[in-house]
Amino acid sequence: MTQLGLQNARICISSSAPISPAILHWFERLGINISEGWGMTETGGASTVNYPYRTDKVGTIGDPIPGTEIRISAEGEILIRGDGVFPRYHKEPEKTEEVLSNGWLHTGDKGEIDSDGYLRITGRVKDIFKTGKGKYVAPVPIESLVFEDEHVEQVCVVGSGLPQPVAMSTAAQNPATGRSKSRPFWA
Repeated sequence: MTQLGLQNARICISSSAPISPAILHWFERLGINISEGWGMTETGGASTVNYPYRTDKVGTIGDPIPGTEIRISAEGEILIRGDGVFPRYHKEPEKTEEVLSNGWLHTGDKGEIDSDGYLRITGRVKDIFKTGKGKYVAPVPIESLVFEDEHVEQVCVVGSGLPQPVAMSTAAQNPATGRSKSRPFWA
């Protein structure tokens, strides 16, 4: 941990973008437990966090922080209410009405809650695209599967109007050499 400059870190948290479970487990083997968290500007910051760190909950974004309630709508959308949820958009009553209903903020994210109350994001409500063959594709579950490979640093699934979806990815860099850790990856 000293070589990474983390010898004084008491808590390590990742948020803002998905992180590969393989990367979290790699850091865990080094003795660095990185908890995942999630929130939005509309919630005043963090709403969930996987803290204290639980290795069995890697891949989730944790459970709700105190004062926050989360539920999943019939359509699979993550709904949130609590002390940190904003009351309205400034001078945008129509937009406010779109996302707030009976005190619940409609986040636009799809998710599921496990039996321990831990939240997992599974996609976006409007993220689904239609291929040229007429098939509807949700990219996030596919990207999550690709992210399980520790050699993948970034991935993006596209395919609107194409015959089939395509996954574009970049290989993770080896910190020691600065070179790619893996063979080329095509999907």
